[in-house]
Amino acid sequence: MATSLRSEAGGPLAPRPAPEAGAARPAGGDFERALRQFNAGDPHGAARVLAAILEADPDQPDALHLHGVIAAQRGAVDQGAALLARALARRPNDITIRNNLAGLLLTLDRAAEAAALIEPVLADHTDHVGLHYNHASAQRQLGAHQAAIEGYRAALAVDPTFIDASLNLAATLIETGDFAEAEQVALNAIARTPQAASLKLSLGCVLLAAGRTAEALGPLDQAASAGLIEARHRLGRAFLTLCRTAEARQALERAALDKPSSADIRNDLGVALLVLGADSEAVKRFRESVARAPNHAEAHANLAEALRRTGALDEAIRHGERASQLEPLLPLAWLNLGAALLDAARPDEAKAALARALALDPHRAEAESAYGSALEAMGDGAAALAAYDRALALDPALDEARFNRALARLKQGDYRNGLADYEARRRLKGVTPVATRAPEWRGEPLAGKTLLLYSEQGFGDTLQFARFAALAAAHGGPVVLACQRPLARLLKGMMGVAAVVPADAPLPAHDLAAPLLSVPHVLGLELARIPNAVPYVAPPEPMALEATGRALTLGIVWAGSAANRINQRRSCPLAALAPLAALDDLRLHSLQVGPEAAQLKDAVFGARVIDLGPRLADFHDTAAAIMALDLVLTIDSAVAHLAGALGRPVWVMLSKGGDWRYGEAGEDCPWYPSMRLFRQTSAGDWAGVVDQVRAALGERLLPSPLEGEGADPRT
Repeated sequence: MATSLRSEAGGPLAPRPAPEAGAARPAGGDFERALRQFNAGDPHGAARVLAAILEADPDQPDALHLHGVIAAQRGAVDQGAALLARALARRPNDITIRNNLAGLLLTLDRAAEAAALIEPVLADHTDHVGLHYNHASAQRQLGAHQAAIEGYRAALAVDPTFIDASLNLAATLIETGDFAEAEQVALNAIARTPQAASLKLSLGCVLLAAGRTAEALGPLDQAASAGLIEARHRLGRAFLTLCRTAEARQALERAALDKPSSADIRNDLGVALLVLGADSEAVKRFRESVARAPNHAEAHANLAEALRRTGALDEAIRHGERASQLEPLLPLAWLNLGAALLDAARPDEAKAALARALALDPHRAEAESAYGSALEAMGDGAAALAAYDRALALDPALDEARFNRALARLKQGDYRNGLADYEARRRLKGVTPVATRAPEWRGEPLAGKTLLLYSEQGFGDTLQFARFAALAAAHGGPVVLACQRPLARLLKGMMGVAAVVPADAPLPAHDLAAPLLSVPHVLGLELARIPNAVPYVAPPEPMALEATGRALTLGIVWAGSAANRINQRRSCPLAALAPLAALDDLRLHSLQVGPEAAQLKDAVFGARVIDLGPRLADFHDTAAAIMALDLVLTIDSAVAHLAGALGRPVWVMLSKGGDWRYGEAGEDCPWYPSMRLFRQTSAGDWAGVVDQVRAALGERLLPSPLEGEGADPRT
């Protein structure tokens, strides 16, 4: 539903100056030997000499000082600070020891103690750049930004070439929102030291913070070319902001190689991969991120979204819950958790999570759109429509919200506005048009020109909208239909279609083109004028089936395509159909294809179902099977549209909220006169739907004066 880059402070916090050792006063020949070894790059040898000195005199201040510096450089900062505190106690007027101890206390986030060390001596040492710098850094840690700015300025007044002071002055100015002065500080420092890559990074950070992302690319690229990993990371983020996602991926992949331990870089790389549609690879990167930083809330939230897109809903929910536990005030955590719950057919919980996301960030259009989807899944179409309106008021360019509003409007019968909004689907991911350069048909007379109509979504959509080919042909030209390969054999010979070709095959010559699902909008379709004469697909010869005597033959489909994001909501567990298998004079035939067909082997009543799946190579075969059956019972699937297009009796079991083409209420479908609808009264209640179906079948199985000529095909 949404992804996020991890928040950043605004600018680099430059390293503090390394503790000084050379300024210490010598304490005899042994100390001078230790100092020479330290300055020659042999801290281990120096430490051995210092240990011997301190064994003889535990309070020797020069040895304590240098030993503390070496400990800090090894990473034992606590030990280093303790040693320097002992040295300062013996020599309280030594400014070098005092300043170095303050620097170590800052590293330990003990800013108040560092400031207290420096303040008594600062007035008497106004020319000491280190005191000004460390005092400024202490003030910055304590949140006293103006005092920090003044301190960094004082340090630069003493030494204008002090790069770290420039870096941190610019970063502090960013934090106060003074981007103009921050930029000038960075530019002045670059003018003095043009070869310093860290200053280019600083300028890039200033420009990013000021919202001048395109201008930031230059200095960030220069810093990245000099080998600064942070620059490459921020360059990748800048490319993401500018929607230059392929370049973002390249920069972030390099940064990830340079810094394998960084959870943030892998999180941001995962975001880029999600934008590019590489969902499985994004899952891998987000997993790497949370492995490196188990409490990285945004990485967990992003992993939840990536897993949702790959269909791993249970795991997506777990990571969404983990993100919301780690950072309860993170809107992204609740948004992505809500999206996963919605896809998992848990709309009540999704609504609660999405309401939390909106409470935390009322201006997030994506959350409003997702909230509307949850309301719609619960059957509250009016409230859903209001949520989509709010989402589009926040972000008129949010195509997902416009598409969702289209579905809500269509469900309510507002076809004119709904079909206009429905055009937003063409800008969503996953909708790929065929390769044609022909001008788009806008409903004008064809005057003998050949029109190509092409499929773009699922099998059911193509079957539903194929009826419009004849209406398009009535504009005075031949119509070619490019459809999914499994539908091509069935749709050949359809009225109004000059030719049918697989969409993945070479296209025949044509003058104009249009997406099949846009034709109703082009033609100005309204609910009252839906062309529903059936059959509009040529019925094939019935498939030869095993004789069942007087038993009613019922074809069943319980699951749709896993590629549909609401598949879990619309699909019915096979076990829920068990009561139908117990009915006398009823013989079940499975029309289910795909992985779900294997569920029959484990079903308690599976032996009572004739599995036609192995005989169904394409939709022509499925149509032949439907022609041989008395009735089809299906969830909202392509088979429902196929049976309806053939004019065969078909009963459709709908989840709570249903789909737009079935309207909001009632048993009739305006698109298919032979269709009867059975609706959930509460989300997930398939048992209740099957009870309705069983009662209706019981009536059908009884002798009825309606049987024979004149009988309603839906009953």
